[in-house]
Amino acid sequence: MSATVVPEILAALEPYLEDKDRAWQAQPEGSREPTLPCKRENGVLSIHVGNLVKELGINPEWRQHFKKRELRAVVNAVCRTQGLKGIGEDGPVADADAAVKKVIVRQGADNKRLAEQLVEAQATILRQRQRIAELEGQLGLAQADGVLLRTAPPRKA
Repeated sequence: MSATVVPEILAALEPYLEDKDRAWQAQPEGSREPTLPCKRENGVLSIHVGNLVKELGINPEWRQHFKKRELRAVVNAVCRTQGLKGIGEDGPVADADAAVKKVIVRQGADNKRLAEQLVEAQATILRQRQRIAELEGQLGLAQADGVLLRTAPPRKA
């Protein structure tokens, strides 16, 4: 039965979407509101398939067929134009999640780099402290014995 349902739905859907798109295009560009039936989900406007089916005047049980690729693609194309989350799309929430994940990954990489730099700096400080202790020891011996230490290469005459 669904083989014949999709063409019937498309026959009603395509002119409907063209009318809704024309109505949307006719609105002033700065203040356009979606003309497709929509609902707010988690702060995001998305297509309301139930109301779409009612406005099309088709069998309410055919709502399930809008998950099929042929119907979903046609509806989602107009949804994207109007800034709505389409059928089966994650929408801006998923985009925001992806952006947050990207920031977390970048910060993790930055933290790793900074941790490596910290370890290197601590190792350098430890070597410098050891060298200072050696030099202080040599200086203490020189002062105790009254020996002069050469700090520069001998001058050529």
